[in-house]
Amino acid sequence: MVLSPLVAVLPLIFGIALTRLFCGPDANEADCGWAVLPWFTFYTIPAAVVMFITGLVISMISIFKR
Repeated sequence: MVLSPLVAVLPLIFGIALTRLFCGPDANEADCGWAVLPWFTFYTIPAAVVMFITGLVISMISIFKR
């Protein structure tokens, strides 16, 4: 649950950093393969939301069981 925000933005962070490092500041998807990584954020944000909600439900269940 704590790592879900990191999972959500990890492709964006890696994509921007690696594009700047290897391809230059004005590269796009046609110029550099690393510039495609931020598009994977469309998949990781819903996965992170599911991970967060699952962790929240599990923690609430464990609190109420005590």
